[in-house]
Amino acid sequence: MAFSDRPLLSGRQKLGCAVVAAIGIFCSFIALIIAALGSCPECDPNPVVQFILMPGLPILFFGIGILMIRHFIRDKK
Repeated sequence: MAFSDRPLLSGRQKLGCAVVAAIGIFCSFIALIIAALGSCPECDPNPVVQFILMPGLPILFFGIGILMIRHFIRDKK
């Protein structure tokens, strides 16, 4: 069997990655809406919370995806 004939991920692993990607997209979209709306006008916007919501959450899910793929293909090499 040639190396190109062997898939890197099994069906369950692909499904797991797709589920995590869907959850990440949904959470990032909700965080984008919350960050765009901002906080109440009387309140001081907290920059830490704004950073965690918008650039932080997509970066977190991107990192989770990278770690999942590295973990899944670790035994294949």
